[in-house]
Amino acid sequence: MTTLTYNDYLSAVDKDPAYYNGRWPLYEAAAKLAGEIKPESCLELGAGRLTIINGADVMDSSEKTKWGAPDNFRGKTIIHNAEISPWPISDKQYDLFIALQVFEHLHENQRKAFEEAKRISKNIIVSLPYKWDIPKNKLMYPSHHMIDEKTVAKWTEGIFPSCESKVIIVPSSGEKISLGEKIIFMWKNISY
Repeated sequence: MTTLTYNDYLSAVDKDPAYYNGRWPLYEAAAKLAGEIKPESCLELGAGRLTIINGADVMDSSEKTKWGAPDNFRGKTIIHNAEISPWPISDKQYDLFIALQVFEHLHENQRKAFEEAKRISKNIIVSLPYKWDIPKNKLMYPSHHMIDEKTVAKWTEGIFPSCESKVIIVPSSGEKISLGEKIIFMWKNISY
């Protein structure tokens, strides 16, 4: 399986510039991390118009999302709300699970979702808005407010990225939607 290229990214920018313009550093960092794993199978949660792994399977809560289907999508779609456990996926079915800018939207179900990600995959990459100070902004949702390492530790049952893992802070991007930095966590060879 190959990772997202800059040309793949540009096709998404053309279709939704307000959201994707300026986000290449986030996608590039996630693709580099995914490339280290060299997955043969991947599930991406809420991928929007882009999957980081070409050929990845995608899990979404409905067939029609406001973000559209991935342009570079080649895998299968699993229609399931990630807030509901268990997910309809076998234990360790995937080499890699990716959720970019999704966990903050899981309405207090992040811990259950992380438990399921550990169950179904050997490696996990998650990105989040990092320390955004926006408690009442309806466009960005209060769920984005002040997510930091302590928040993530609660969501991951205290399983913080190990010494094999990487934390990358990606600079702010986009004009309307992205109001600050993003942080990427990677867990390698995670056990369930």
